[in-house]
Amino acid sequence: MHNGGVADQKLLDAYNDFAIVATVTDLGVEEVPLHSSVTAVGEKVRLHLRGIVGLGDVIIRIVTTCDSELLKSQLAEQDFLNRWKAKHQTTRTLKTKYVHQRNAQLKRLINQVYYISPNNIVETEGFLKRKALVN
Repeated sequence: MHNGGVADQKLLDAYNDFAIVATVTDLGVEEVPLHSSVTAVGEKVRLHLRGIVGLGDVIIRIVTTCDSELLKSQLAEQDFLNRWKAKHQTTRTLKTKYVHQRNAQLKRLINQVYYISPNNIVETEGFLKRKALVN
């Protein structure tokens, strides 16, 4: 990735692009990933463990953001419905006596399909009811 530890023009360009947005606010992190400046082609590149961990955090945030946006798409909704119907072949009846039990049941049913927990269980329950997947 770093050309055997030696800077090339591609790395210099990447560092310059990063410098433009390398603030806590821009990256949405508590601290900017630790990195050493590289100023010339052929210069030895120094990596820092804190920089690697920080970069990992930034990458996770990017993937999570993209994943969240994709989940809002019409195709994602159809994929969810197809998976739900394949896993839960009949309309599921939700527990009604205690709200926390019903919410836990909903989360379990959803995790069996998508391995995620909904942010808003009330909206999710409404969606599932509108699609006649639960009653």
